[in-house]
Amino acid sequence: MTEKAKGESEQAAASQAQSGTQPETPPETLETPWPRAISAAPIAGQTAWRAPARADIAGDGVRLEPLDPARHGAALWQAMQDDDPARWHYLPYGPYDRAETMAAHLTTCAATADPLFFAILPDETGVAEGVASYLEIDPDHGIIEIGHIWLGPRLSRRRAATAAFRAMIGHAMDDLGYRRMQWKCDAMNAPSRAAARRLGFRYEGVLHAVRVVKGRNRDTAYYSILDTEWPAIRAVMDTWLAATPPDGSPNAPQDDPPIGAPIGAPAQSLSSMTKALPPSAR
Repeated sequence: MTEKAKGESEQAAASQAQSGTQPETPPETLETPWPRAISAAPIAGQTAWRAPARADIAGDGVRLEPLDPARHGAALWQAMQDDDPARWHYLPYGPYDRAETMAAHLTTCAATADPLFFAILPDETGVAEGVASYLEIDPDHGIIEIGHIWLGPRLSRRRAATAAFRAMIGHAMDDLGYRRMQWKCDAMNAPSRAAARRLGFRYEGVLHAVRVVKGRNRDTAYYSILDTEWPAIRAVMDTWLAATPPDGSPNAPQDDPPIGAPIGAPAQSLSSMTKALPPSAR
């Protein structure tokens, strides 16, 4: 694919992510696997990792609280009323047309340790505006994943959402020392794939015929951040967050490109900043 064609394809994917429309062709053609060397390096000094606790995680302008239907259910139900049902297209559950049905779903989610669900509360509103979880938690090998993500309209594509993911990744990689953070999604889910790239996750490929979701085949796209890559990605995310006004302020951005630069400096999107990072050897 030529650079011009690739740019046009990426622009089309970004447009789909903005509008919520579903692509007619697989977005896999936009990506090639991130170049990483195969490694058999010894792992010294650690043979097991701690599982994440059911405890608050603080972020920059956002707080993640262990999901509690009694505390968060009403706000999440309200957020869903204001949302586009298409956001639930690729999730294995939802959307819900009754508060009682959604409450039952949240109760089920809150009772599990893997996935371990969190409500996301931006400082701007002070109430739950979305959910995310740790899952596929493997303390024996230092592997963990972020998934089951649903962001309501007052959180989606906002600074607080980026800060929430920065907090979740940082807690797993920095506080708990995990060596691999995963992100996987339906290979047809262009918005999720764009979000993974924007946050610095590196594309690894697609596994085919992995699941049946809502009566459809699901091919799964895999992304990851390795412990050797995280410091550079973390620095880029922190630079972007520091330069991006909080949600609700007069200069707050409403979208990613082009935002995140201090006054008087060239504007850069987080997507362009993470994309520019070089490969990191293990």
